[in-house]
Amino acid sequence: MGYLILWLLCGLTAAVIYKNKGRSAGTAFLVGVILGPIGVLLAILSSTDTATIQRQQIAHGEMKKCPSVPS
Repeated sequence: MGYLILWLLCGLTAAVIYKNKGRSAGTAFLVGVILGPIGVLLAILSSTDTATIQRQQIAHGEMKKCPSVPS
């Protein structure tokens, strides 16, 4: 029972890390549950998707796109 809780916590931790990096939380949850602590380590070492984060910030009004910069 303890291992099941540990693996679910690893899945949730990986999902939160991936979501903050602009990546899919669902995929990270599966990786975290399947691989456990190794999945969390992979989430920590993964790169940040800055384009997705910027699009989300613009959509939520946290950031504005500069009109003089081409798309």
